[in-house]
Amino acid sequence: MRATLFGLFLICCLTTPLFAAEKPAVLFAMPAHNGYIIKPLVAQGIAVDVCAPAQLSERLASGKFNVVVVSVLPEEGRKAVDAFMAKGGGVFACNPEGGTQDNKDWTNTNEWLTQWGARPRWEQYRDIDTKNVVKDMLGLPLSWSDNILPPVKEGVTGVLTILRGAQNIGSFNLTPAWTPVVRGAATMTSTPDDLK
Repeated sequence: MRATLFGLFLICCLTTPLFAAEKPAVLFAMPAHNGYIIKPLVAQGIAVDVCAPAQLSERLASGKFNVVVVSVLPEEGRKAVDAFMAKGGGVFACNPEGGTQDNKDWTNTNEWLTQWGARPRWEQYRDIDTKNVVKDMLGLPLSWSDNILPPVKEGVTGVLTILRGAQNIGSFNLTPAWTPVVRGAATMTSTPDDLK
């Protein structure tokens, strides 16, 4: 089956003009690799900080951030993100980690995302065009796609999607209220991941 991707991130809410004049500032409420994620963002002029999910409410209340990146969240964190979005904040929700464990916050985060019209799903992606696959600095296989719609495409030449062999690969089943703006390469396929 052809993979239709929103990517590894779900854009829950784009930043509004409220934040337009500010320097972009992103808060990761989950682990973020320093060399792989943080340094490249900082090099692009984006302020970046990291906190534990339990600190999210306090950190967002500071008003310093216009985007937050989240995964599994406790109830207080989900409420903080809801309030942040209501004020125009942007949220990138990674498909929740840890699908093989029975974890109350994991289950509740999935239900919360589903209420927003984005039900997480777990898949293994493959790209049948080996010339379209590269390996990143961590050795993970990535598939290239330039299938991006405006206005997101403005200034963006393409995206890379992690393929089979990496953990926590997922996308979202979106309700009709959503418009996917990023799709995988036409040569990508997916199969359900058994989470084992």
